[in-house]
Amino acid sequence: MVNELFVKPDIIVISNVRQDHLSTLGQDKQEIARSFARSVPKGTVVISGEQNEVLNEYMRKEVEKRGSVLKQVKIPPEHKGLIGAETVHALNLVLEEANETPLPF
Repeated sequence: MVNELFVKPDIIVISNVRQDHLSTLGQDKQEIARSFARSVPKGTVVISGEQNEVLNEYMRKEVEKRGSVLKQVKIPPEHKGLIGAETVHALNLVLEEANETPLPF
């Protein structure tokens, strides 16, 4: 509701889907992913740092049903397993969407 009525974002970054906020977003990761995807307004680009391919495909389908696009963060092998790598690499996708120069890594 906040995204549709107040913020109206062009880009949304979902860093990951974890089982925090179980009381408000769902009882398992699929329900949480669905909650995230259903909060996306039409025409928004979603940058997903979630590395679970099944959850990403599920979110992609839900986001596309809403008339939006999901782009997956790719973490290079040398950064896999580093805490926060998905967030750092999401930054370049955001910069690309904003027609800015990506950062060199």
